[in-house]
Amino acid sequence: MKKLVLFFISVFTVHIASAQADCKVKLEAINQSYKGPCKKGYAHGQGEAKGNADTYTGNFKKGLPHGLGVYTWGNGNVYTGNFSKGKMHGKGKLSIKAGTKIKDGYFEDNAYIGIYKTPYRVLSKREIQKVSFQEHKLNLGTNHVLIKVKRLGRFVSPFLTISDENHSLTEPSSEGVKLMNATFPLKKITVSFTYEGFSCYTVFEIYKKGNWEAIIHI
Repeated sequence: MKKLVLFFISVFTVHIASAQADCKVKLEAINQSYKGPCKKGYAHGQGEAKGNADTYTGNFKKGLPHGLGVYTWGNGNVYTGNFSKGKMHGKGKLSIKAGTKIKDGYFEDNAYIGIYKTPYRVLSKREIQKVSFQEHKLNLGTNHVLIKVKRLGRFVSPFLTISDENHSLTEPSSEGVKLMNATFPLKKITVSFTYEGFSCYTVFEIYKKGNWEAIIHI
């Protein structure tokens, strides 16, 4: 009886080892060994994968890191956070051993995009359809935000009252009003005006440094 039990344990162990060997990790840097569940021959679920130098512990999907996990490079760098299809994507923290630098915030396709998920955000609005944003790539020497108002496909020029948390200087222009020499992130940019009897109001924020147009559609 004892020998029979040992036989079944041995067979079960061999079966598990074989299943692990057949379970593939698509990311070459960590495809030397894998421990965890499989689905259709690929790592799928909570597991651990190792390569010649790198290791990953966390969630897999279809053979790739996907979801929450911890990736450790051979040079000592560590990323803890969200992955998508094998890449750092979403909220996370990258600790760089050389110089002990930490990048904490949001990542997209392995690139760090900053502490905010999007470069701008509308917090509130009244009697306004939407606020659209456009970044100008030209280097104009200063950082500014041009605020314009659009009605039925054409630009209009109501008197704008504008303020923000940084107390940015404003300058009227033929197109609208500029926030000059802006210090980013710009928090709680508040714009209010009256047009054709409607009292319009919006609050938005711009996090990414640059030259921007904010177009208020009414």
